[in-house]
Amino acid sequence: MWLKQQNKTYFVLSVTTIKSKTMSFRKLHGLFAAHKPADLSCYHLIGTLKTNLLKDLNASSKLYLPKLVKVSAAGKDTDDKQLWKVEEKEDLRYHPLVAGPYFNMLNIQIVSGGLDTKSSGVLVLSVGKASKYISAYQKALLPRQYHIDIQLGIATDNYEPGGKVILKSTYHHISREKFDRVVAGLTKASKQYNTNYSGLDMQSQEAYDLAVAGKLETVTLFNQPSILSARCLNFNPPHIKLEMECLNEDSEFLRETVDFLGRSLRSSAVAFRINRIKDGPFTSNNSLLRRQWTLFNVAQSLQESKEIIKPFIKNNKTVLDNLHEEEIATT
Repeated sequence: MWLKQQNKTYFVLSVTTIKSKTMSFRKLHGLFAAHKPADLSCYHLIGTLKTNLLKDLNASSKLYLPKLVKVSAAGKDTDDKQLWKVEEKEDLRYHPLVAGPYFNMLNIQIVSGGLDTKSSGVLVLSVGKASKYISAYQKALLPRQYHIDIQLGIATDNYEPGGKVILKSTYHHISREKFDRVVAGLTKASKQYNTNYSGLDMQSQEAYDLAVAGKLETVTLFNQPSILSARCLNFNPPHIKLEMECLNEDSEFLRETVDFLGRSLRSSAVAFRINRIKDGPFTSNNSLLRRQWTLFNVAQSLQESKEIIKPFIKNNKTVLDNLHEEEIATT
């Protein structure tokens, strides 16, 4: 609190300080999920989120401008004692038109990436000082689930639908039974590869504990992509809808897998739509759509995420945490 004298008028800064502006800002801390649309890069998604949140923060901060208390002489009473008049005025030094936006920086990071520009779906993000949540989330090795729309009969140079078509082939010989058999074989081969080369002794107590907990399939080697499960949801050649659950994958791996799947069927295939429907505890139901990228919705999502993240991460930690740390230290 300060006091200034000017022509017998005193201005006192009110007890309400500019610190109250940061109440909403301090609540932006933790993890939440946003739904990334197709044809929108993760870089532009973060930029749009920052713009929206900073705009809402600065708009709400206008309610918390510091007040100046004006104390001025108001004459004398009948006993010849000085009377004082007290008025409150806004301190225009902190007005956005004078000082500019109060909030101009916000830390938003991608926690669980893997989606390219053409892909869509659940994207886990962190805001504020949430580094401990980021490392814990990544070490938990949480599976991610996708819906992949496949088109048989064509192959492109970059495995994307917009790429140059380099091969056309027939697909009428592919039946539902044959497709399911090839998908099951691909899944089994991926599991065996990661289990055999993970550095885990299958005769050890660690392997036994993982098998009892049903997490032996989650063993990976140096972040090697792994397919945990896959099943066909809709079979209507040349269009097929495939559901796939993976670890340590990205969109490029999924597109290459679809291309390999087409060649395994003695045909060709391209993934023309990849949609992530689940990332650990986050699903399409609790991820924010583009129209929901506002301060109110993000703050509410952060509050809800705290209840589902901690137990989910704790239950998905494996006994291989120390093993992975030793492998990284020796490389």
